[in-house]
Amino acid sequence: MFDLEKAIVQWRQQMLAAGIKMPVPLEELESHLRDEIDQQSKAGRSHADAFEAAVRITGGAPAVLGEFNKLADPKEERRWRFLEIGFGFIASVVPLWFCFQMLSEARYAADLTRGQKLSGVLAMFTFAALAWGGRLSYKWFPIDHVKRTKISPFIVFVTLWWIIFMNFIVPRLDFTMGQLLTAILWAFIMPAGAVIGCSWGMEAATQKQNVR
Repeated sequence: MFDLEKAIVQWRQQMLAAGIKMPVPLEELESHLRDEIDQQSKAGRSHADAFEAAVRITGGAPAVLGEFNKLADPKEERRWRFLEIGFGFIASVVPLWFCFQMLSEARYAADLTRGQKLSGVLAMFTFAALAWGGRLSYKWFPIDHVKRTKISPFIVFVTLWWIIFMNFIVPRLDFTMGQLLTAILWAFIMPAGAVIGCSWGMEAATQKQNVR
């Protein structure tokens, strides 16, 4: 026998799974659903038929989420635009500037050997590739209720590596200036590209999910 309340509970779960988390919108949607069920029931339909008709009229989870996102705070959209610009600048302009400086006659690049300069350029290319790779591969990033916290362990790992490198490895090795700069680019700057790529990709995946 059809259980109307159980069907409504399952409908709420579908809404939650679709990404509608805030209590007030969800309660309002359920209120509209119940009102529509009442109208369909008064028209002579069974509870099962009234529920199905009300869901069709109210809209399924993707449609409801799409309409809900249209009414979302525009601050989120502005935040994403600023992030896109910021990440894009860091992933493009910064490595280009470093490469130009290393290949020019800048004061700190004067003591670099040809091999060290090429190694530095490769490090910055890898940095940019990791950053842009994360942005372009956002479709493979998982999306769930804690999507923006999944990257936290990775950031902790990279930060721990930076601390070890700067406080325990660098002081124990007798680097020349050229060697030190090259080591920092590979051990410090290059991993930052992976952090930026993961953060950028996760944010892009979140945004793309929200507009579906």
